[in-house]
Amino acid sequence: MDLGCGESGYSRELSKRNAAVTAIDCSENSIAYSAKQAEVNGLQIQHYIRNSNDLYGIKNNTFDIVLCSMMLMDCEDFVGTIKEVVRVLKPSGKLFASVLHPCFDGNHDHGIVRQGVGINREVVVKNYFQPTEWEALLPNGTTSVIWRHRTIEDYVKTFIKSGLTIVDINEPRPTKEQAQISTTIAWLQKIPLFLFWELKK
Repeated sequence: MDLGCGESGYSRELSKRNAAVTAIDCSENSIAYSAKQAEVNGLQIQHYIRNSNDLYGIKNNTFDIVLCSMMLMDCEDFVGTIKEVVRVLKPSGKLFASVLHPCFDGNHDHGIVRQGVGINREVVVKNYFQPTEWEALLPNGTTSVIWRHRTIEDYVKTFIKSGLTIVDINEPRPTKEQAQISTTIAWLQKIPLFLFWELKK
């Protein structure tokens, strides 16, 4: 299950590798686009329009893997979402999730702020312990969206209370070759932007 699939790039790649994929998102436009692309590519992907905290119509213990790519930090009901993920996972099934790193990407005036440009850009932590939400533009865009900050403690305690075990955790950093692509990518060799989780039911 690709939960919070967006335009479903991961769903299509997994389907091409012979996975049985169910793509779920709360956006009607995203699901419509995903279904069209699946049809164009001749892929059999199930699609549902659902909020992540209410996966009605999907039976318990259905999936071997749930993928949550860059969505857990955005969902309003994080606890409810993880409960639903656990419900639909098979015993010993896994959740693979990526989020913006809570320590280094709050990007709001009173919490965690990025300052400067280039390779010497800094992250200034003013108040890590202030879980909050705020409205701001997407990077280099004109669309305003809701952003949320959760601490690592928020994530870990919710995972554990919901019955998940942390198998692995990664703070990905670019290789030397990748860092040569741009200064922005090279900067990520110093400060992680993402946090990757592997969890087991």
